[in-house]
Amino acid sequence: MLAACVVAAPGLPASPAVARERAGLAAERQLFRQARAALARHDLARVVALRKRLDGYPLAGYLDIRLAAERMRRGSDDTVPLVLARYPDLPDARDLRDAWIRDLARRGQWPAVARQLRLLPAAGVRHPGIAILARFYTGDVAGAVAAYEALWRRGGGDEDRLRPVARAWRRAGGPTAEARWERACALMERGRWSRVRPLLDGMSATDRQLMRRWRSGRRHPAAILARWPLPARVDRHEARVLARLLRLLSRRDPPFGGRRRGGDGAGGGVVAAWRAADRLRRAFDPVAWGRLRRRLALRAARRQLPQAVEWLASLPEQVQSDGTRAWRARLLLADGDWPGVLRAIAAMPPEQRHRPEWAYWQARALEQLGYGREARALFGVLAGGRGYFSFLSAERLGLPYRLSSSSAEPDAALRRALLRLPGIRRAREWLRLGLPAKARREWFRALQRVDVSPEGVVAAAERRGRDRSGGERMSARRKWYAAARLARDWGWFDRAILAAQRAGAVEDLPLRFPLAWSRHVRRAAARTGLDPALIWSVIRQESAFNAQAVSAAGARGLMQLRPSTAAMVWRRMAGRRGRPDLFDPRTNIMIGSRYLAAMVRRFDGNLALAVAAFNAGPARVARWLRRRPWERGDLWVAAIPFRETRRYVQQVLTYAAVYDWRLGGGRRSFSISRLLGGGFRLALAGE
Repeated sequence: MLAACVVAAPGLPASPAVARERAGLAAERQLFRQARAALARHDLARVVALRKRLDGYPLAGYLDIRLAAERMRRGSDDTVPLVLARYPDLPDARDLRDAWIRDLARRGQWPAVARQLRLLPAAGVRHPGIAILARFYTGDVAGAVAAYEALWRRGGGDEDRLRPVARAWRRAGGPTAEARWERACALMERGRWSRVRPLLDGMSATDRQLMRRWRSGRRHPAAILARWPLPARVDRHEARVLARLLRLLSRRDPPFGGRRRGGDGAGGGVVAAWRAADRLRRAFDPVAWGRLRRRLALRAARRQLPQAVEWLASLPEQVQSDGTRAWRARLLLADGDWPGVLRAIAAMPPEQRHRPEWAYWQARALEQLGYGREARALFGVLAGGRGYFSFLSAERLGLPYRLSSSSAEPDAALRRALLRLPGIRRAREWLRLGLPAKARREWFRALQRVDVSPEGVVAAAERRGRDRSGGERMSARRKWYAAARLARDWGWFDRAILAAQRAGAVEDLPLRFPLAWSRHVRRAAARTGLDPALIWSVIRQESAFNAQAVSAAGARGLMQLRPSTAAMVWRRMAGRRGRPDLFDPRTNIMIGSRYLAAMVRRFDGNLALAVAAFNAGPARVARWLRRRPWERGDLWVAAIPFRETRRYVQQVLTYAAVYDWRLGGGRRSFSISRLLGGGFRLALAGE
């Protein structure tokens, strides 16, 4: 058995025992790579031979799991239960059990499927048809029928193998008229008219007509709504279709025709929808009516229409939200209505009003209205924090940013205890193999399943969901802080940042804001003219230094670049061809920095606009600027329509200040207010 993993103290030579252990691990690591390559070739004999030489290797169990999965694929699942029993803590064991459930279902072994679903309930969520059939064939016919109806209402349940359950459901009286309606609505939301048509025969004449109007309104909502007869009474079905068509209309801009991607039209569609909703109000009950008007008012606010302030103010209190109150205040800020800003903030509930954003704007309004003492008091409270509004407040008072840093002494005993955890050892090996996604699964599973006593002893957690006393919370913080320091020492910066956050280590700025890939960042800064602090801040915000990050939209790598954008920049870099490797830090940083520098040039050196364009796209930022000229950047940032982009700009500027402080050895030269002080006009956008 391999000895417990021990890491030598930084800066000291490894002991002979540690050196021998590292050499042994390196040799076994090479054998493991060969075994994975053999698995890719489906050469099981070679895998088995290599596996015999890896009994003590931390990742050997993964080979057993893969071998069991491969044998199951070839028709034999004899080893699957043995492997699952032997390696219950390996994350890939869940994947094996999931695959086994699907294989058992394919072979019709429903009692075994039911047993495995009890051990892995998440598989029933991923495979609802299998879960329904397991209930049906193990005697729970009523439960299976109820689950099938719920699935059918959501637009599913069309699998051939579910026909026995569907027949039992129909014998029990399904589907009801309401179930037909719900299914038709779910399918219409996806544009699946061909699947809605067979449902029409079982509907009332009124519901059939509503569905046909919905279909026509998908392309021409304004025309359909203009011809819509006045409702005689409140009707849930009619209200649902009307609400959907009104939302479609609100996203369009009738004067120019067609739908504007991203919702950046001139706003005619929102105004038309608001007027049509007023005419058709009788179809809605008060709650549905209020929610619809709230949705339309918020869309108008994001487009900064002049009617939006009045519409938001007209909403009844029961449908007001943090979003409606915030947007009313933002629009009043844009209009320079400082008394109105104070009233809007005063109308917020205390938990919203006391957030840094609104405390800052309350202070700004007081300052503008001549209440200097009260404004300075609020700025003073905010300046003691660390963040975008705290830094702006400090500058209002002529104070330095609060950027002092402190680190706790590392707990050597706790570090050694963590290093002895099998899951942490496996995570380290996956990192050495260049597979951080595998390492992350092991890392957090290991850390979530252990507790730390006040004495620093690490033990397996006996149960989850228990009440946490102050001492237990402190122990958890010690655990996560030790894990953060460990990940940082490994060069695993994204895990270090996340663990530091869980530890509440807000004062340890070097841990939370690493200067990773320094050579690549400084080279990119020299070639593009960007401040390295800005490049690091974008990396920190975009990926938290996860070089393998992939967003839901397909953006990749450290600076989260879309492949199409990266390819465009790549071609312009000395005429390079092919697809750049966006998971390579050097390539990603150079391409991302060049694109960011292009945004800075396009927006005439305005960093706030350039950062917003990096996130939301330059065309969209230019459209936002068309709506009105802006004399102050802090007001423009406050009114950015997309919450994600607004938050992004604030975070990047804040992080740039932190990195500037770090690079300056504790001296600050970065000023957020100075960056936001110039005019934000379209003429400066270089269109």
